[in-house]
Amino acid sequence: MSIPLKLREQLNNDPFMVNCIHETFKHAAFECDGRIEFHHNFIYRKRQQQLKPFILPLCECHHDNLDKRFIELIMLIRWHELSIDQKWEHVNIIYPRYDFVGRYNILSNIYKDRMDGFLETMEQFKWQKKK
Repeated sequence: MSIPLKLREQLNNDPFMVNCIHETFKHAAFECDGRIEFHHNFIYRKRQQQLKPFILPLCECHHDNLDKRFIELIMLIRWHELSIDQKWEHVNIIYPRYDFVGRYNILSNIYKDRMDGFLETMEQFKWQKKK
């Protein structure tokens, strides 16, 4: 499924979407290579979800060699940052079969040694939050 034009314009104007998330978060086991592609990270009821927090930038190299848990964690952090006014409860109404808080807790525990760095990196992009 292709990204709607309005959403694509938002993504193209978003500074977070310029670099591969592995480069942004200093997570890569190997160097980024190739152009940036938009990765639909969240599939719900067999459909790609077309919301800004669920689409992440990956270089061609990392898009082909996904660290799915890491990417899911970044998606959850980004969802929380971009929709802080909606709270986690709101997303549970829209996506009742996906436990956002539970997955965040599990994944942040897996990457606990890097979580401070991830959250500091997200601080750079805080100005994007809705007020």
